[in-house]
Amino acid sequence: MKKTACFAAFLTALTLISEAEAKTIYVEQAVPNYVMVEEQPPADLTEEIVESPGPDYIWLKGHWRYDKGWVWARGRWERRPHSEAVWQPGYWGRKHHHYVWVGGYWR
Repeated sequence: MKKTACFAAFLTALTLISEAEAKTIYVEQAVPNYVMVEEQPPADLTEEIVESPGPDYIWLKGHWRYDKGWVWARGRWERRPHSEAVWQPGYWGRKHHHYVWVGGYWR
């Protein structure tokens, strides 16, 4: 299923957090990796990548997350779940007048 169709299927699960955060909408139960905000995320930060802890690890680059404001989630080394696993990184996409966080996953 395409991500846009998947996203549309979960629109009914959107929950407005509070009046003070009316610009931020979170999907709380069905798809916790989806976040919608009106504000464009900042440009990515440059991170120093430290030495890998081993051959089965892959670097997951940092990204901006939104928690009542923009917060940098630092990159990290993570062990592959199996030798052929490929990391599909998360990204901020556009949906109408909002920016939508689509979380990363292993495939």
